[in-house]
Amino acid sequence: MDFDYVEKIGALNPQQRIYFYELFAHFLTVSMRGVLFFEGIPDDERVERAKWLNEVAHRITYKIFLQRKNPQAKWTDAEVWEMIGKNTVKHPATEADVNLAIEMSYKYVIDNESDDVE
Repeated sequence: MDFDYVEKIGALNPQQRIYFYELFAHFLTVSMRGVLFFEGIPDDERVERAKWLNEVAHRITYKIFLQRKNPQAKWTDAEVWEMIGKNTVKHPATEADVNLAIEMSYKYVIDNESDDVE
């Protein structure tokens, strides 16, 4: 992926970071729905992809909770990126879905939640 996750997400202000992670979790669920309901995917592949997408989404939703509950909590973006890598390597077909969710979330935040946006 041509996206420096740690640098770009780390540069977001706290509110933008929350928005990013909320959108990231949302787009992961959109990907899971696509996997579950697209007719062209064999059942065993459907289950594996949904399982690993869900694992990433599960941890991202916890990251959101943690940030809201205790903004000073130390679960860094680098640690999140490492978690993403550890889970996508378990089923590489999920990597494209996760990357797209990251890119769409980041783009939305930059385009709509930046100081430059009116």
